[in-house]
Amino acid sequence: MREKTVHRPGEKAGDGALEPSPTNAPAGLRADSKAPGFPLNGGRVLAIHQGALGDFLLTLPLLHGLHHHCAVTFLLRTREEHGDLLRDLLRQLPFVEEVCAGKETDLTPFYHDTLWEKAPLPPSFQKADAVIFFGQSSARTVCQRLSRRTFCPVLWIQSFPREENGAGRVGQFLADQFRSLKIPLENVPVRLQAPDHVFPELESRLRSVGIEKDCAPVVLHAGSGGKRKIWPLNQWHGLATWIGAKTSRKVVTILGPADSHLVPFARELEKHGVPSLRGLSLVQALALLNRACAYVGNDSGLSHLAAMAGAPSIVIFGPTDPGVWAPEGENVHIIRTRWDEEHNLNLSPLPVEVTPHMETIQGLLLPLIS
Repeated sequence: MREKTVHRPGEKAGDGALEPSPTNAPAGLRADSKAPGFPLNGGRVLAIHQGALGDFLLTLPLLHGLHHHCAVTFLLRTREEHGDLLRDLLRQLPFVEEVCAGKETDLTPFYHDTLWEKAPLPPSFQKADAVIFFGQSSARTVCQRLSRRTFCPVLWIQSFPREENGAGRVGQFLADQFRSLKIPLENVPVRLQAPDHVFPELESRLRSVGIEKDCAPVVLHAGSGGKRKIWPLNQWHGLATWIGAKTSRKVVTILGPADSHLVPFARELEKHGVPSLRGLSLVQALALLNRACAYVGNDSGLSHLAAMAGAPSIVIFGPTDPGVWAPEGENVHIIRTRWDEEHNLNLSPLPVEVTPHMETIQGLLLPLIS
């Protein structure tokens, strides 16, 4: 692996990765250019994505499409906290060779104005025939520097549109950038199935809260990485108790790593016979969603996981745009509403108002839980 500065034909000194288009083209890369050296007939591609879980999951149909059209496989680099969990989650996919966490491919020196020139390249680069770096504008400079330190092409792909209004789905936005580089592809859906060995672990957790092995529960996730994206807790409380009154099916809430502030709410639901599961790994959550009869959640990474698990899903959007961020899948229903973001986490003892949106959710759930 060379350590000196190199320039590809047509590049100016100081250039590196292909640059964003100065026009309004949807691509994160120049719309009239091609990707020199990108493997179109097999090879290994290092895909780097340091965003949140939901953002990362939105790239999987794109990577599946590249595998389908270009016969490439992927070495995935993710946030350090996602690495171990995603290894179990994604090892089943035919287009994923390896998942590596942050420390294994440390890029910190490449964000520094001078350290990048002599910093060793992470080992994962030595295995790659091309690099795709998903990120926002700060990643562009990193890509330019990386491209001057490695033989293989380094492509910067803008990970999501800068403005939500009218931008279109993230998956389509990503695919358009590749098509602008004359790389033919269509997003190919991804279905995630938990490994068999995970289900006994999950069944043990479910038995501990009174849910038997063959039960297909209703799964509720009232959390989200952004607190303003949480449907008001009063509405969640009303929905959980309504389900309990309408069906003999078990209802269970799950709390993720970002949901510690919802523990008092989960305890309140437990008083009404709705148990909660805390501390599930991603692959255990996937196993639960694989067997769920229905899932209801906010705009969150777990909602994207539910869609890829094939669970009949109802996803509630408030301040964020489902036209950009909605999970994709045949069994996904999107509810768009608005709420008071300053008081959505307040749990009032007053009766819950049955809003038109609540009636819609109930109507969608009723055939699933009957």
